[in-house]
Amino acid sequence: MNNKKGHLGRGLAALMEDDSSLEAREISVDQILPNPYQPRKTFNQEKFEELVQSIKTQGIIQPIVITPMGENGKYYIVVGERRWRAAKELKMEKVPAIIKNLEKKEIMEAALIENIQREDLNVVEMAEAFKKLMEEFTYTQEELAGVVGRSRSSVANVLRILKLPEEMKNALREGKITEGHGRALLAVENDKEREKLFTKMLNSKITVRQAEKKAQKKREKDVNLQAIENRLSQILKTKVSIIGRKKGKLIIEYYSLEQLEEIISKIDGESNE
Repeated sequence: MNNKKGHLGRGLAALMEDDSSLEAREISVDQILPNPYQPRKTFNQEKFEELVQSIKTQGIIQPIVITPMGENGKYYIVVGERRWRAAKELKMEKVPAIIKNLEKKEIMEAALIENIQREDLNVVEMAEAFKKLMEEFTYTQEELAGVVGRSRSSVANVLRILKLPEEMKNALREGKITEGHGRALLAVENDKEREKLFTKMLNSKITVRQAEKKAQKKREKDVNLQAIENRLSQILKTKVSIIGRKKGKLIIEYYSLEQLEEIISKIDGESNE
């Protein structure tokens, strides 16, 4: 397990340790490429513009960290992609950079940890990064929790967000709903009811607490309907489904004409009693 976590398990500071002996070099902006394992897919435009203005007046104070991508003289960004993008925006020819030789796993971990510590990731981006690390490097949830400095349950809760439909994940990416809203949506198992709650979140701007209460009510109703379904299934000796609440459909399945006649007889017998 220790080999898996490596020195990055201690956080972003560990990536920068022992850099006192490494001097920043001026590297051509065109020699540097974005980190292909960057978990952050969206950048806050307002904050980016502020960074551009800061670099325009003060320059790049903290060097970016890069790693060689082969023998072609190119580098991948490990830490500092926003600074590099700002330099490109300002048409700067070179940026100060510290070069470190890192493995693919270390590059992914570094980018993830940097963004987590700076709170730059939305929960969907974080979940996708967690999933990628687990799939590519066979981390368990507990091992990954140690790397990113979270509890195992926190990692599990973040990963659960990926179970939401794409429309809802997009709303989380765009900041239209919060992570708390996402967890409330996960608590609603019925797809139609979840969609209704999601629409209400977008249109009414309900709080997370209100969303949790609505989700709890829907769960309670689902339990009651499930009990009715089970009771009818036992009476009719077949699968019964209830769709809707105040209005809806009662679906009774049968698998032969003989079974259909038996079901009709049971219903007819119950109605004549």
